[in-house]
Amino acid sequence: MLITEGILVEPQPECVAHSSLSGALKSDSEFYDCVKFVVKYTVTPALYAAQATEKWGEPVKKDQTAFNLAMKTDLPFFGYLANTPGLPEHFASYMRATAKSLGAALDASLEDLKWAGFTRGHLVDVS
Repeated sequence: MLITEGILVEPQPECVAHSSLSGALKSDSEFYDCVKFVVKYTVTPALYAAQATEKWGEPVKKDQTAFNLAMKTDLPFFGYLANTPGLPEHFASYMRATAKSLGAALDASLEDLKWAGFTRGHLVDVS
């Protein structure tokens, strides 16, 4: 999960390393909050995915998820978020850090494109 968030990288198979974002953990409290949020509210529930599938199969309700099992709640994610003191602010910090990291990744991707090789086509911005 930390690799998909861009916090760590896998430069070669079975080797995990710091990314430029992980260095920001020391200097930027929003990135630090982002990692704490990812670990508690995405990685931890992921450990319950199989159990949730066994219990509900393909869920039809918003409270039938691995998140519900992990957090021991009947509230859907955003209900839990709204009713847990301090969590809305933590989520907001996570979203700001994610926006920063996505912006940096987009900038790097655009710089890496070989623009001279594009002779025909359309560029679509979906941000």
